[in-house]
Amino acid sequence: MKPAHPKSLSNYIIPLDTHGEPMIGSTDVADVSWVIPTVQAHVPTMAIGTPGHSWQLTAQGKMPDAHKGLAHVAKIMAATGIDVLTDKMLLAQVKKVHFEQTRATSYRCPIPAEVKPPVQPRPETLLLIATGEHHDIDPNCRPIGRGGRLQRNGRGRHTA
Repeated sequence: MKPAHPKSLSNYIIPLDTHGEPMIGSTDVADVSWVIPTVQAHVPTMAIGTPGHSWQLTAQGKMPDAHKGLAHVAKIMAATGIDVLTDKMLLAQVKKVHFEQTRATSYRCPIPAEVKPPVQPRPETLLLIATGEHHDIDPNCRPIGRGGRLQRNGRGRHTA
């Protein structure tokens, strides 16, 4: 059987004005981008044709090619941040473009202000509540305490 694509990863830069089929997804980037300029970059980290949110995508994320792509885009984004933070004229230009792109339409969160997200307690918090030791929980729902209670070890994990 012949592969659908002659190469498994894209090895070229797609022009900025290229338009393809829209990708459907959801992140907080849209909300943040109304408040402050943002940057997004796309690099090849999976084989062409891999379905999103799949075990195949997860498995490929552990491969050297995915790590190489992520490291590459991280360097690009870091360099962009350094450029913006060290060049006052560039920062002013970015702010001006952002203002011009957002001034015609004001941002309105689609979630009504009275709707609060359901906050799920962490498993260790449920354990403390079940054992009646819930008085030792900090505002971030992290257990704190000594002795037999759960506490953080040096690797950021909870131990008994």
